[in-house]
Amino acid sequence: MTDSGQQSRQSERVAVYIDGYNVYYGLRSKGWKRYLWLDYRSLFDNQLRQGQELVVVNYFTALGRRQSTEAAERQRTYLSAIKTVGGVNIKIAGKFETRPWKCMHCDQSYKRPQEKMTDVAIAVQLVGDAHSDIFDTAWLMSADADLVPAVNYVNDSFPQKLIVALPPRGRRSDHLVQATGNEMYISKSRHSQAQLPDTIMGLDGRVLKRPPEWS
Repeated sequence: MTDSGQQSRQSERVAVYIDGYNVYYGLRSKGWKRYLWLDYRSLFDNQLRQGQELVVVNYFTALGRRQSTEAAERQRTYLSAIKTVGGVNIKIAGKFETRPWKCMHCDQSYKRPQEKMTDVAIAVQLVGDAHSDIFDTAWLMSADADLVPAVNYVNDSFPQKLIVALPPRGRRSDHLVQATGNEMYISKSRHSQAQLPDTIMGLDGRVLKRPPEWS
């Protein structure tokens, strides 16, 4: 007789790795701000095919540089909401550093905050999970070409399959797609169907509401 552990192992185990800010800016640039209140567990549950099992969803991000701003408050509310609903591992892995930046249109130079270290955290988790045999297939939701070395290592060292789950159009890395050899695009309707409830009672008793800017 096959026990439940063996039955589960017969499923194709899927792990998800989400570059939070990469997806956030992709949704904004696409004009899909109303989908930022996103339930990632539901989103990827709906992407499963028969015989697949979603074993873990990892969401990587960095805290906003100025924690008193309205944007940072929206981020805190969102992180509390997805933590309350559950099913997603939140990993505060990155930080912001001020870096020089030159505008291609006006040729003026500025200093602006830039997220650092999130890509490294994703790469380390991906490689570690491959070593630990956590997944059979990994869905990597990012368009960051800095992940290519980690993808190449996993491809060369393990039998697991990697697939890039592309953020909304405008955020794409052909190098990352080429490294995995597989890509999938998640439609607008899938994003629309995978929204958190507009109002959630947080774990600390605070009422968490979808920000008006995301409606």
